[in-house]
Amino acid sequence: MQGEITERITGTAAILTPAFTNYYHWSIECLTRVCELTMYMDAHLNEEVQIIIPPNLPGWAHESLEEVGVADRCVPMEEPVLVERLLVPSLPDAPGV
Repeated sequence: MQGEITERITGTAAILTPAFTNYYHWSIECLTRVCELTMYMDAHLNEEVQIIIPPNLPGWAHESLEEVGVADRCVPMEEPVLVERLLVPSLPDAPGV
């Protein structure tokens, strides 16, 4: 049945959404969220956090995840998954706003 939860992640996971396949939006929005997420994880969490990504990311997006040091934490998924604790990274506030 489509939409049925068949996968579970114990512990903490983060979801990278929306996962743009456009280079500009990926670089400016998604990678910024990933960097904010890694700073948060380093400062506040004492556990490995899996990062849920869509399965159809372009090769250059995977390369950028390697460059920022999180590729080993990324788990491609397209079906619903039940996560014990979910982090949803957001963009940082713009300066002066």
